[in-house]
Amino acid sequence: MKNETIEISTSIIRKPAIGYNVAAYIDNKAPYTVILGAHYDHVGYGMKNALDVDSEYQVYNGADDNASGTAAVLELAKYFKNSSFKNNNYIFMNFGAEESDFIKIIPEAPFSIAFLIFL
Repeated sequence: MKNETIEISTSIIRKPAIGYNVAAYIDNKAPYTVILGAHYDHVGYGMKNALDVDSEYQVYNGADDNASGTAAVLELAKYFKNSSFKNNNYIFMNFGAEESDFIKIIPEAPFSIAFLIFL
């Protein structure tokens, strides 16, 4: 077998995309708001602390965190809508991308945040 040299070049083309967030608000006329959120996009490989810790870098196709977090937010919205917990307002958000972009706008929120919980 001969030693051969191969030259490869590549480039990245960024294509803007539109993402959608879904939100619901329960207004209990309280002074503070609790925000519960999750993301439903898919970007993911199994890493340490994922469900299958023996398979590092196994693609999860969104099921590990995205579907479970999104379902939990929907169930919590249903629960709090019918609950007696009226000491806070509640925002339930499912993000089309990672939650990290949402955190950037928190200082500009027009309300006082009691908790910000990402599932």
